[in-house]
Order: sequence, then structure tokens, then C-alpha cells
Amino acid sequence: MVHRVLAWAPGTQDVLPPFSTWLGDIARGDLGESTRYRIGAGVGELLSTAAVESLILVGLALVFSMAGAALLAWLWQARGLPRLGTASRGLTYLVSASPAFLLAYWAQIGVNVSVARAIEAGYMERPEWFPVPSEVGFFRYALAAGVLAVGSGMLMEAARSLSAEVERVLKADFVLFARAGGERLMPHVVPSLVGPVASLTLNRLTALFGGAVVVEVIFNVPGVGRLTWDAALLRDPHLLLGATLAWALVYGVGRLLAEVVSDLADPRRRAAGGAA
Repeated sequence: MVHRVLAWAPGTQDVLPPFSTWLGDIARGDLGESTRYRIGAGVGELLSTAAVESLILVGLALVFSMAGAALLAWLWQARGLPRLGTASRGLTYLVSASPAFLLAYWAQIGVNVSVARAIEAGYMERPEWFPVPSEVGFFRYALAAGVLAVGSGMLMEAARSLSAEVERVLKADFVLFARAGGERLMPHVVPSLVGPVASLTLNRLTALFGGAVVVEVIFNVPGVGRLTWDAALLRDPHLLLGATLAWALVYGVGRLLAEVVSDLADPRRRAAGGAA
């Protein structure tokens, strides 16, 4: 089937094996060789090098996303800050609703224009990473990770889910009894949030990997997302199949870990599973 689907691509008829042969090679750990992106280079080697870049980007984005979601969840649940909670909620929805690619272009333009004016005014010297995107410096990764953590609803969904979990725990009977007895709430609340937060984090991780394709292309980050994009544009079938397999494995492992962590942290899920 793969051979037929990609038969329209010029030059792929001679280099793309039947699907059964490709699956057999995968079972032996052979992802094949690139036919256009870097002729003769092993797909596994290309993916392993790009995976390091993607892990840095996604790891930073995950930290930014969960830290921002925790802060927003606290603001939204704080009883003494109703106006600040409402304002932060509206601002979060407005900014996070922007598509990641649009937010990335706005971030690039804003940073480049601001830094250029600061250099012209003599407030700073030209940084090595200027203009964005540059291939040097850590700033590019931080800016790309920030866009990935916020755009396309990432921050909004993380904050809303975390806030809902906090609200659910705070309304639980054992927390209400502890509050009525004058006990500290943190020892009761935190353990109950471990499972939901771990599951939410792993779910965010898989979503961030999906959004990394667009962000890596815009910020010129040589990760798996950029590699997938280039493989599609160059019609490199082996590399595109290998990259797609890598994304599928990341998503599958992430979802499996989320379920395992939720079962381990929540005795009610284990009991329901055992009863079933």
C-alpha cells in the first residue's frame, strides 16, 4: 500500500520497498537510508541526532507550560484575588488561543524589532543570537519553547485541567473535614494531586511533541519535527516513514505511562480495574 500511495513521487519507485519488506527491516532495527535529504545517511542516525534537539525544546516547553499552569491554577483558586484571577483567565485564553505558528511570528518580530531599536539607541551590544532565529545561543530554544508551551491552546488547556483538579480535591470530604478541624491542608491536598498532575504532564508531553513540527520549522531548530517537514518536502520516503514511526512511538509510550501513573497514584482506579 505504501508503495502505491507514494508511487506518484518522482524517483520513489526504485527506492521505496514494499510495506512488508519495510516492516521486516524495522523488526531487525534497520530504518533504511535517506534517499534525498542526505543521500546514503542512515535514518536511525538522523533521527537520533534530531531527537536530542527535540527533547531540549519539548523539555523546556513542558517546564514552562506546567509552571505557568500551576501559577494560573493558584490564581484562579485563590479566594482573596478574584479580580486578578478573572483578568489572568481572560488574558490566558486570549493569548493561548492564538495558533502556535502565528504566535511564533509575533514573537520573532517583537524580539527582533525591540532588540534592533535597543542596539541603535546604544542600550545594548548586538547579541550573538540576534536576529531570531539564529543557529547559535540558547535564547532561540527558550523563545521557541515559550511559544510551544503557550500557543494553540497548550497553556489554556493545562491551566484549566490543573485548576479543575485542584478544585475537585479542595471540595473533597476529607479536605473539608481537615479544614473544619483546623488542620493544615497541604498534607491532604498534595498527595491527591500527584496522580492527576503526573497524568496531565505526560499528556502535555505528547501534545507538545505534536506541536513541535511547526515551531521547529519557524525557529529553524534541527529536531525531529523539522526533519519530518523536510522529509515530506523532499519526498524522502524512508526518512518520512521513520520519523512518523518515531512520533507514533512517543505518543503511544506517553499515553501508556500516563495510564500507569494514574493507576498507581489513584487506588480507586486500581480497585475499579480489579473489579472489572
